Amino acid sequence: MNKNKHYWDLNRNGRFDEKESSTPEYYIGKNGLEAIDVIHQFNLSYDLGSACSYILRAKRKHKDGGKECILKAIHHLKYELRKLESNE
Repeated sequence: MNKNKHYWDLNRNGRFDEKESSTPEYYIGKNGLEAIDVIHQFNLSYDLGSACSYILRAKRKHKDGGKECILKAIHHLKYELRKLESNE
């Protein structure tokens, strides 16, 4: 089967259960702190949470120095800003 870039493979990170995390290591910081924990602790919206996770992984996932992740974070931040401005 040909898969396009929007295909989601539920098994791509391996088996998930309570004993074993399937979080990719580029989302895990010092002392095991995960990006998702930061997002939940600060109760961030979807777009702020997405921007945060892209920033946290920026230098770790791709070999472009973080450019791709930073551009994605900017996209989410701009969307969040538009939502705020439309509510003024």
